[in-house]
Amino acid sequence: MLLKRIALIIVGTTLAGISAAEVIDPPVATCQPGADASRLDWVPLTELSPEQLATVRSRCCGTYIPPAEYLELAKNHSDNAPLLAGSDTSRLEDEGNTSVMEGNVFVRQGARQLTADLARINQSENRAELSGNVTFREPGVLLVGERASVTMSEGEAIIEGAEFVIHESGLRGRAGAIQLSEASALQLQDGGFTSCEPGNEQWYLRSESVELDTTTGLGTVTNAKFEVLGVPVLYLPWVQFPIDDRRMTGILFPELKIGSDGVDFSVPVYVNLAPNYDATITPRYIADRGAGLEVETRYLNRYQQTDLSGAYWERDKEFDDSRWLVGVDHVGGEDRNWYTRIDYQQVSDIDYFRDLGTYGLDIEAQTNLAQHAAVGYQTDIFHVGIETRRYQAISVTTQNRYRQMPHVFVEASYPFFTGLNVGFDLHNTNFSAYDNLDIDEGRRTNGSVFASYQKDWLPGYLKVGSSLHALSYDLSKLGQGSIATLESQASVPVSYIDGGVFFERYQDNSFAAMSVEPRLFYTYVPYKDQSNQPIFDTTLPLQTYQELFNPQRFSGNDRIGDNNRLTLGLTSRFIDNESGQEWLTIGVAQAFYFENRYVSLQPRLTQDVIDNPGLLPDLTDEEALELEYLRRDKSDIMFDSQLNLFDEWWISSSLNWDATDNQINQTASYLQYSKYGEALANLGVIYQRRGQGINAITGKVIDRNTYQSNLSVYAPLADTNWSAFGSWTHDITYSRRIDFMAGIEYDSCCWRVALAYQQWVEAGTAAEIDQLSERSAIRLQIELKGIGSGQSPVDKLISSIYGYTDYDENN
Repeated sequence: MLLKRIALIIVGTTLAGISAAEVIDPPVATCQPGADASRLDWVPLTELSPEQLATVRSRCCGTYIPPAEYLELAKNHSDNAPLLAGSDTSRLEDEGNTSVMEGNVFVRQGARQLTADLARINQSENRAELSGNVTFREPGVLLVGERASVTMSEGEAIIEGAEFVIHESGLRGRAGAIQLSEASALQLQDGGFTSCEPGNEQWYLRSESVELDTTTGLGTVTNAKFEVLGVPVLYLPWVQFPIDDRRMTGILFPELKIGSDGVDFSVPVYVNLAPNYDATITPRYIADRGAGLEVETRYLNRYQQTDLSGAYWERDKEFDDSRWLVGVDHVGGEDRNWYTRIDYQQVSDIDYFRDLGTYGLDIEAQTNLAQHAAVGYQTDIFHVGIETRRYQAISVTTQNRYRQMPHVFVEASYPFFTGLNVGFDLHNTNFSAYDNLDIDEGRRTNGSVFASYQKDWLPGYLKVGSSLHALSYDLSKLGQGSIATLESQASVPVSYIDGGVFFERYQDNSFAAMSVEPRLFYTYVPYKDQSNQPIFDTTLPLQTYQELFNPQRFSGNDRIGDNNRLTLGLTSRFIDNESGQEWLTIGVAQAFYFENRYVSLQPRLTQDVIDNPGLLPDLTDEEALELEYLRRDKSDIMFDSQLNLFDEWWISSSLNWDATDNQINQTASYLQYSKYGEALANLGVIYQRRGQGINAITGKVIDRNTYQSNLSVYAPLADTNWSAFGSWTHDITYSRRIDFMAGIEYDSCCWRVALAYQQWVEAGTAAEIDQLSERSAIRLQIELKGIGSGQSPVDKLISSIYGYTDYDENN
């Protein structure tokens, strides 16, 4: 009600009117060094506090921040605050009908404030006119101009020759006249706006009529021209967009891709159905395949969050049939004792992702699509639940074996006193085979009771633990076509002791402190014959540094591996005395076995064969590899290291060295350079010796060694807004490029455009790497900052560069 009450408050003050004149388009301030755009609340980077710097949009040389005295006023304002007015001088004219105020004129109520050099109010017409440095403020909005006319009865003001700023979105604009209504809606006449910083109008939306409503957070434009670098490039009869971070219904930025199937064009439409419920509908057209529709809905309340995804193609011209996708992602009971979980995806055929992908859906292609549901209850002491789990294989090289329908479990752990922890767990799982698989089926019950004690001292720690593991099977079907019932049980104790000591050397005249941390880990698990038990979900894990300190030999619950092993480890750190940062960490460990291991995943590797391999001369490659592992008296020597060369350079490396055969079994090394504004670069090489094997599907002998290299980079180009990015993954074993991506990006304060080319091989389209199908695509992304944006696959490509997220957050 501020505008309606101005006349009642400033009666007797002096207001000077000005005659109508030609509207002058005010000059636009610049943010170049030495220029002043402070009248628009523009604050350059050099004058911002660390807290304010964190709010600056990427690539901007400043931001819009109201004066400190106004921020304090707005913070403490009240909607029922009295109306205040004042000026340096005042007088009456026109026989007392007109009041004139001059010098530092202000009218203020709560957080709304109107200032000028001179003001005139006509009491009979109930209208006020202001001139000279006219400024209107309310939270988040600033209007400046040379003249203003205020109609008291209507609660409206018109500012001529005006500019405006919306602080949160960074939008600024100008118009021949700006009309301000009581509801805080700005009506621009013959004007336009941009989100570019002062002195820069790389893009500008010009229109005869623009409405910016700060109450609803919406902007509406009719009959508009979109200009790039002053050149009209697009006519918009009507468009609506957000002017702050509130969600609104509207069209997101389209996605354009040119790939193996021709032009691929998607236009996502966001629908804001309710504060806690929305949807994104994406019509999509692929030249060689036809039209399809993708839909994603999100629902959130205090108890749960659910995302539903779906896509449908009535007829894919290449596939010559309809195709579809469904997905459910549900999390219930967050931060509560009870919980529910659903993770379900299914597609019409195994080639769906390879042919169509997903633009508007938060679902990624995988070799197996999870179909998982769970409900449970947990406290600090116990956890009970029931779940079902199965997968849809969408790769010709993979085949799922079992569904878990259902899995019921209870787990409990209780700390009796400091350091002592006891508990148990019990699991009952029914495994049913997928169609056409002639393998074992039935129920597995497994559980354990355990106790552990840990004591920590300043120079080290000691932890001891013991548990009893039990397995029981009730099989309703045996493989190879026979139907029978078989019961099997096994119970095995597991014990371990883990201890470490910390030695640190610090010298005043040294730049770094050095620590030496020896560690000893011993585990003992006696042998129990389990060769008649099926294998539902158990594998041998990769041999890594951390696995040497794990008492379990298997990943999964179908085998309790016998073990009589001592692991010796040594870690050394060099720590900067000033910053406390570890600039070098080196770890080395090796395990020593005191007897052969007899529990195996290969049914023909019995205890007699393991002790006397000559009893089984026709070993398969898989049996030979596992037999070698079971008979070894020591593990590979495991090295793990990380080196901070300088603040921007990092090297991390791991190596498994076979001291018996003097060869590398596994290695991974990465070199990274990361400095914001200069470059982010990664170089990595991985190798794993696995020997030759037989492909389970084709029956061919294949080289299973993994030897690949990866190079990725994101690099700003000199002092420009341009950046180049790319990545390259190469399989050295097969001399084939696995993935290649290259692109260029222009990123300024107010807009961003990125163009990327990608070429990749489709995982799962063949049994061997050299036979995988190859795809390619060109992707284009355009983003106008300040008026909403959508997520594009180009963003996903750039974000896939290792370390990019941390690099980008350091701007």
